[in-house]
Amino acid sequence: MRQRVSNRVTAWVQGFGMLLICVNVSTPAVAATAAEEFGAQRWPAAPKLTINRQPELCNKVLAAATGLFSSTATDLDIAGAVAEDFPPLEMQPVVDGDADGSTSSLNRLDLDLEGNGVKQVIVYRNLPVNWRGNWHYAYVFSSVAAFDKGKADVTSAWPTVSPSGQYPSPKIREFDAQQYYPSALSVSDEEVQTGDVWAEHSLFGHAARYYFVEGTSSFDRNQPLAARIYRLHGDGRVEVTCLIEPTGTNDLYANFQHLPAMGSLLATIRTIGAGGDDGGTLHSGQIHDAQATAAELRAASRPWATSEATQPTYPGANPYYRYDERMRSFLENWSLLEPWNRREYQTLLELTAPAEMSYATYLQSSFGLSANSSRIAAIKVIEDLIAARFEIPGEYNTEQSRTYFPTTPLHDALMRRDRNALDAAIGGLSSGTQPKTTNPRKPADQTLSLALSDAVEWPYGIDRLLAAGADPSQGNGFGKTALMVAAHFDRPDSARKLIKAGASVNASTPPSSGAWSSAPTRTGRTALMYAAENASPATIKVLLDAGADPTAKDSDGHDLSFYLKNNPRLTDAERALGVSGLAKNASQFSGPSFSCAKAQTATENAICASEVLRIFDAQIARAFAALRSRVGPEMAKEERQWLEARDQSCSADIDCLAERMRTHLRYLHERLAE
Repeated sequence: MRQRVSNRVTAWVQGFGMLLICVNVSTPAVAATAAEEFGAQRWPAAPKLTINRQPELCNKVLAAATGLFSSTATDLDIAGAVAEDFPPLEMQPVVDGDADGSTSSLNRLDLDLEGNGVKQVIVYRNLPVNWRGNWHYAYVFSSVAAFDKGKADVTSAWPTVSPSGQYPSPKIREFDAQQYYPSALSVSDEEVQTGDVWAEHSLFGHAARYYFVEGTSSFDRNQPLAARIYRLHGDGRVEVTCLIEPTGTNDLYANFQHLPAMGSLLATIRTIGAGGDDGGTLHSGQIHDAQATAAELRAASRPWATSEATQPTYPGANPYYRYDERMRSFLENWSLLEPWNRREYQTLLELTAPAEMSYATYLQSSFGLSANSSRIAAIKVIEDLIAARFEIPGEYNTEQSRTYFPTTPLHDALMRRDRNALDAAIGGLSSGTQPKTTNPRKPADQTLSLALSDAVEWPYGIDRLLAAGADPSQGNGFGKTALMVAAHFDRPDSARKLIKAGASVNASTPPSSGAWSSAPTRTGRTALMYAAENASPATIKVLLDAGADPTAKDSDGHDLSFYLKNNPRLTDAERALGVSGLAKNASQFSGPSFSCAKAQTATENAICASEVLRIFDAQIARAFAALRSRVGPEMAKEERQWLEARDQSCSADIDCLAERMRTHLRYLHERLAE
């Protein structure tokens, strides 16, 4: 089960042959675009000119936008591309800002904006804000005389006085100047935003008229956006001269997210690689998630440019967002931190190949790739999507994994299901000779108790910990006990052992403390609530028989019916029975899906010998039947392949089978939720 992603990639390449990139070098001698090298025969999405008031200008801008779109650039910087044909005009300094960034710099450019012999004065204000960068503003004075009249006030006030808000209204004139960037008045006197205040601004000339590109930051340009070219008039008003819009991208992205297995893969990597709290001026959580979502949009509309890989600015660091051995190692080690991580990681591995096959079909139908090219390209793009969600530290390498993922012999033995190592670790705790780690030392009994949650899916481990004196009611950092984890993972066997050892069946997660606590915001959850949300009636029955309170409510006032609504193992009619009704009918869900009297293989006999495996087998059969009725008979082939792989890798190993079957059940439930 612990096969690395690299093995899967090797198998794909061996199955479909060597990757050959064919480049036509006959005639003419023009470098192929990234889209052509990728193999795209058609583009279902592309830039389109929808406003064209100056054909010569607009067609050149369209060519620049199309060139960017077909390149590997993730930053669709239209302004930079346009500058190759229309260089920005140079401005002359009026006021130099202080070197310490405490005051603005002002620059000036005199232009005859209307071509009638009267020059206007453009003043560009560069306002230092913070470490993120500067704000940018631009104004038009109706004439040189008008500027000279207010020059003393302008040069004394604008360098030091902040504007009235980040985007001051262009209807409020300052020193009789008309603001046109980042906000402006249109020729019809409507307020329009002409750019992001964080983006730099410049003007260029064409055919005795003057224009600028709508200002966007590099963050916004990670996904195709409309590009506007504004003409600047003598009164400071603006007019859209060229509008280039990306056609079809929204529909493509919607279809892409609903590809078979793709929605499940995206949901899993979004959960694992979420940006976290969106705090501070950096808004790191929001930016991370938006950049990763932009990579998804590129996979749908510009698959040759999906990769978000960037090189850190400090020497010796490894690239961020690149799918390589470092990332595979990091994810593997991350998965060994706790059972939830392990479950999500294993689900990700199982979802990857189906998503690749589904995406390969998408590349064939939408972009015209050949069957061979689409299969190989699909591997690369899916890897890029995974990489876009995970910001692996630049310093990380496989030799330093213990620095980033400190562990103890006890924890390591439990997560790796190593009996000898577990016995040695428990012996070391009892003798006081356990090796020191980077974690603070804890009393031996507390260490054993905290480790119980890691053992709920391993009967040998939970037996050894309880025998060594672990407290079955010990909660983790936010109060989740091993019994709650056992309920969450649908392990009636572990729940019984913990209850027999004295676990508090009605313990609940306490209120979180601290504004920045990583604990769940919904508290007051009991083991029965976790079971109602994600377990079989057998586990629910174990808890009710032990005295679990069916009337308990969490901190938000939710009762058990709220949690049952989210249980993917049940139908609506079954959820309506409530926990008591389900417990009474638990035998109907006990499995397996076949007659144990007719069991022939080692795997079938192992399933019949295990309560947990019998339950999992019945649930897998139910989920598979539901998915086959929705997706079609092609699911039968996938299921046969999975059964063969499971039996070959696990045979009669009950622990191996439990892990494989639990992962596959989650995979099927993810697919059903698409």
